[in-house]
Order: sequence, then C-alpha cells, then structure tokens
Amino acid sequence: MELLQAGHLAAIFELQDAVLSTLDDPDFYVRRNEELDVLMRYLACPDHGQIIGVLNAKKLVAYGVISYPRAAAVPQLLQSFPGNKKNPTRCAVMEGAMVLPEHRCRGLQKILLKLRKTLATSIGRTDIFAECAPANWISRHNLFAAGFSISAFVENSDGRKRHLMTNFQSNDLAPAESEVQGVLVNECDFETQRRLVAENYSGMAASRRPAHEILYRQALSGHERRRDCHER
Repeated sequence: MELLQAGHLAAIFELQDAVLSTLDDPDFYVRRNEELDVLMRYLACPDHGQIIGVLNAKKLVAYGVISYPRAAAVPQLLQSFPGNKKNPTRCAVMEGAMVLPEHRCRGLQKILLKLRKTLATSIGRTDIFAECAPANWISRHNLFAAGFSISAFVENSDGRKRHLMTNFQSNDLAPAESEVQGVLVNECDFETQRRLVAENYSGMAASRRPAHEILYRQALSGHERRRDCHER
C-alpha cells in the first residue's frame, strides 16, 4: 500500500479501463468529464484529496480515492440532511475505488476503505460520505461493514441515482436485537426508501441474494439511546 503520485496517473487509467470493461452494470462507475483534472489535483495536492494504491510486482492492482472538499463545496452534501450540524471542514468523501478482477476476493476493498478512513480522521475529517449505485450490492456491503449507513439519496446531474451513505449516523440506529422493528426493502425501490428516510430510518444492512434487500431501522430517540447504553 502506498500513496500514489502524479507518475501513477497512466496506471490509474489503465486499471480503470480493465475494470470498467468487466462491470456487470455500467452504472456502477461512470467516468466524469473532468476525471483527468480531478485525479491530477488529488495526486498533486494532498490537501484536496489522496489516492491509496496497491501494487503487486510494481503493477497497480487496486486503488481508492478520498477527497477533502473545500468548505464552500461540502454544504451541497449536507443539504440532504436538514438540520445537520456537521462542520463542513470536518467532512470527507469516499470516491472511486477499483480492484483488478484477478485480485478480487482478497479483502482489498475493505482494506482501502479502512485506510482512507484513517487518512481522513488523522487530519480531522471525521464525518465521511460515500455514494453507491443502488444495484452495486458489493460496494454497499463493504460500506455497511465499515460502519456506514444509507442516510439519503442523491440524483446526479446526468440523472443517475445514488445511495448517499455516511459514517456518522450508524451509532444512533437501533441495534439488531432491539425492539424497534426493521423494514426490508428492495435496493431499487426508491419510493419506499425515500419514505423511510423521511421517517428517520437509515439503511444499515443488506442481503446479498436473492432479492438484494436492504434492512432499514429507525434512529433511536435520546431516551432510547440512553436506555440502550445502560442496558449494555
């Protein structure tokens, strides 16, 4: 594992080409028009973002991006959370991560998530966001395992829908053994998921097969949270 530099740019695009050609659904990752400029900015200016790479025999086989938005940009993310009191300068965004097909099933995605979270929190960026395509259950599963929950929905300028996941609401969710009932929803049932989020539910776990359902649980009230802590 190492932080990538400007000299790795060509290798990143080569890895992207190899991964994009094998995706089950092209909606999982869509290159931005400004992809080149964005990656160059992160490679050259660590205060804007960082890219962690995994090399095998000097070949890049996986990478993950974490970005540190400027204070003026972060409020766009926070608009999805009415009344949210998070400090914009303490936010970070998990961006793209890719692993070559022949190096999958080795836990690299989970390792890259953990390392990027460590990088962000080491500079005070403790409130972390991530976007995930609704049908990309593998990435969503990894984010759930890393302590993220589905907190809102976003629709990009090109109309693509995404789950917006965060690491700062999971602690307020009712644990699996609590009396608060959860609701299983198909990953692409946006109408039901939007309604549940509006009712203070968050997606916190998912089944892989057969229906790719997501378990939504309601956030604990202040009284319930204190009671849960006391009982534990």
